[in-house]
Amino acid sequence: TDVVAVKLDGKLAASAVLRIDPATRSSPAPIAPISLPSPSPFMRAYLEGREWAGLYRRLNDAPATPETQYLQAEILASCAKREAAAGKAAVKADTREQRRSEFLASLSPNDPQLEKRKVAWEKLNVDRCGELAQTDYNADDVNKLVEAASAGGDPRAKAWQLTNQIEEERKAKADGNPRPIQNVLTDAQFATIRALLASQDPLVVEEFRNILSSSIDGGSIRIGPNQLTIDNLAMHHALALVACDFAAPCDENSRT
Repeated sequence: TDVVAVKLDGKLAASAVLRIDPATRSSPAPIAPISLPSPSPFMRAYLEGREWAGLYRRLNDAPATPETQYLQAEILASCAKREAAAGKAAVKADTREQRRSEFLASLSPNDPQLEKRKVAWEKLNVDRCGELAQTDYNADDVNKLVEAASAGGDPRAKAWQLTNQIEEERKAKADGNPRPIQNVLTDAQFATIRALLASQDPLVVEEFRNILSSSIDGGSIRIGPNQLTIDNLAMHHALALVACDFAAPCDENSRT
């Protein structure tokens, strides 16, 4: 089945977004297992997401590669402390114990899943960032790392840059516009998305997940031989499963 971008005038966009090969109901065909390279130790530690502060130190000490530069940028973007936006007062974050107490107070003691819910909360609230949460966020440093990783050919960094470009273009078009503005995508951007998805990297899939499951200004994404309009929520969840197929951690310890 082809997932394609369709213009509102009914004409097909120049580039298909994504190609999937599911079995049909009438004549199911065997699906070959996906053969993917094993993630590097650095990438595996990042994907498991249990302790990023130590990983960041190891990345700093390692030789600079597109992957190490990308991972440093991702960890800083996720963990570093950002200043409050102009005109907004800084909000003091609740401590982990405060949030845990509030969560436990919200549970019914008669809930048959009580213990499982407690375990799930602990897994979801692991402190991955450690001392990095006290590091001031520096956008220039992060952007330099992403640019270097992208110049070195890292598909995840390229996906990061394209996602940011699309978001900035949406904001620019929305400025002063009385109606809500959705993502504005060109045929060239769709072609780049498709090429980057061919890397079969789970973080690339995650990067484009919101774009491919959102409304598009001036067009739509459709799927299958009948060019049916996608269900955005179903597409969002389906792409999470695609990321699992591409080696994202999806076991019982996965945040997802």
